[in-house]
Amino acid sequence: MKAAVYYENGPPSVLKYEDVPDPACGPDDILIKVEAVSIEGGDTLNRGGGPLLSNPHIVGYQAAGTIIEIGANVKHLKPGQRVTTVNFAGSHAELRAVNALTAWPVPDSLDIKLAAAIPVPFGTADDCLFEFGKLQKGETVLVQAGAGAVGIAAIQLAKRAGATVFATASSDERLARLKDLGLDQGINYKTHDLVEEVKRLTDNKGVNLVVDPVGGSTLQKSILSLAYRGRVSLVGQAGRDPAKVDVSTMMQGNQTLSGVFLGAEIFTDRVRGNIQRHIDDAAAGKLKVIIDKTFALKDAAAAHEYIESRQAVGRVLIISNGTAAIEKKTERGDGRKIRHAVHSFRPEMPLKGAHDRLGLHVIDAKHLNPIAIIRQLKLKLRHGITAIPEFQQRTVNNRHRINPNADACARQPRPVKPLTRIGLSLRRDIRMRNNRPWHDRMARENFLT
Repeated sequence: MKAAVYYENGPPSVLKYEDVPDPACGPDDILIKVEAVSIEGGDTLNRGGGPLLSNPHIVGYQAAGTIIEIGANVKHLKPGQRVTTVNFAGSHAELRAVNALTAWPVPDSLDIKLAAAIPVPFGTADDCLFEFGKLQKGETVLVQAGAGAVGIAAIQLAKRAGATVFATASSDERLARLKDLGLDQGINYKTHDLVEEVKRLTDNKGVNLVVDPVGGSTLQKSILSLAYRGRVSLVGQAGRDPAKVDVSTMMQGNQTLSGVFLGAEIFTDRVRGNIQRHIDDAAAGKLKVIIDKTFALKDAAAAHEYIESRQAVGRVLIISNGTAAIEKKTERGDGRKIRHAVHSFRPEMPLKGAHDRLGLHVIDAKHLNPIAIIRQLKLKLRHGITAIPEFQQRTVNNRHRINPNADACARQPRPVKPLTRIGLSLRRDIRMRNNRPWHDRMARENFLT
């Protein structure tokens, strides 16, 4: 598959567009064809100085697409289903394998591009405001970096909860675009002193809660903007400057500073449920997802550079097309593809009804040479089967029908050699010309070489 990778940390230019091995789908995982990648703040931070989990490393938390394979232990998802996913790495690629618990179904009414940008920003904003920020109706909230994805999510969720919402941004133009999302008052931090402006807007009281994804020197200003018993939810280091913070003022005000990291609890029912609720609300039009700009996967370096220019309002996406990667897997005769093809042959489906879709040259099922059929099938598997999902939808013959609700590709392989499994399926319906079982002969052949 193609991916945007890097071999060392550094600026956006370290990203290279290269061929890399396809990811493996484990028993608890799903494999998706990536269609949209939402570039997170953590992606740029990791590229700049985070650990390389592999070399080359594929960065990226968040991506959405269509499931093409599921692990043996996955019961709540199926191939062909659209999902949005989160993982600590691997989003900047044509294919992605993630734990099924960090994948959320996408309703048909929601654009997959919008779905790609929901889990991390909205899940994080929810935790900052409610789980750790303890926001109540009628309180005031200051959202730092309001034009970022977490900021946009926090503005909407806070306003919906009945709060008065302030936000910061680097220009009046960016602040103006946030008004429709529920922003009550914007603060241009380049032209105004943040703390003084907050005190002015609150009659010198300060705000009840600050959501701070910037950190660094901005964190000190967040603390100084608090009201009595105010809270700060610190959720990032987007500012990238070292944090030098004097917390002594917090004691007199009985104030609280909480660090928030969504990934620590992303496998819990609470967080997973929150994220699914936000996805459903976006599909119903109750929440807005703002996409600023899109780039092709091969232009990932340019996408990262654009994000770091701080021009964006909302998320920047990478658009990927995993179809090419899937075709390559088929051409190579990838093991997973063979297993999927094998599971399309069920005992109730004689080969005669399926040979035309596989391209096997069979005239009459009563006079098959099964060894030749298996060899033809091997060649066909290696050179491309693209119609496997159609098996479950077509009538094989007048006596045998495929269940239209069954998904052949979703069945998981037993621990046997794939082509032996074909023989086990075919031998129930196909016999040699003299009507003797032929599976003993087939077992002596090495069909996997």
